[in-house]
Amino acid sequence: MKTPYHWADLTWPEIGAASRDQRTVVVVPVGSIEQHGLHLPVRTDSMIVGEIAERAVRTAVAETPVLLAPTITIGCSEHHMEFPGPLTLSDETFVRAVTEVGMSIIRHGFRRIFFLNGHGGNEAPLQLVVNELRRQAGRRVMCATASYWRFIREEVQEIRRSEMGGISHSCEFETSAVLAIDPSQVDMSKAKKFLPNWSNGYFMPGWYVPSKVNLGFHLKDITKTGVVGDPTVATKESGDRFLEAAVTAVAGFLRLFSGWEFGNLYEERK
Repeated sequence: MKTPYHWADLTWPEIGAASRDQRTVVVVPVGSIEQHGLHLPVRTDSMIVGEIAERAVRTAVAETPVLLAPTITIGCSEHHMEFPGPLTLSDETFVRAVTEVGMSIIRHGFRRIFFLNGHGGNEAPLQLVVNELRRQAGRRVMCATASYWRFIREEVQEIRRSEMGGISHSCEFETSAVLAIDPSQVDMSKAKKFLPNWSNGYFMPGWYVPSKVNLGFHLKDITKTGVVGDPTVATKESGDRFLEAAVTAVAGFLRLFSGWEFGNLYEERK
């Protein structure tokens, strides 16, 4: 059944009509195809970010003009390539390709694009993408990017069962989320905890951890299974709560973003 907000389901006249409302936000989910330990599929990141984007757009569309573009499923995953399975683009190719996707949207008349990210390796390249879109398209467009976990730090800390470092990769959050989306994709009998004591004081990979430096590394430099964190405490119930928090936060941002202009983002101090 065709939905009124899926870009890929619409006809060209319907997309053209949507572009005439300058408030319309086009949401582009960006994920990855890469190893996720022994217990999760390689499409985990794309599955989670696609689900969050779908639900957030469905929530926001009642009040906000918004379209959901197809998920970009291949990202920057070079640091996983020593494990079988990942598909990756170089940073340079990714930036060029995603920028061209963004310019395609802009050329159809849309002024607002939000790249919702679901993979840590995409964060820095996506910042380059939105900068390049601003350079190419000028001040008339608003292009933004954020990883969904950046919206929900407090909620995750309230819901989580793992200790610090337990949410990083193929971890409590991602395993719980996939259990909530499609439990047939998870083999909890193979879930292995890998939660080292990061004693160096500067580098600690993961979400919401006090890492002071960015270190070039491959996952095989630090983990044999591909897991960093604690998936063993994951539950469907936690996954439902994690996803609900992300959906609520992203939908709330979309409502605000539809009204953003550079002139209303701040007030000058007197």
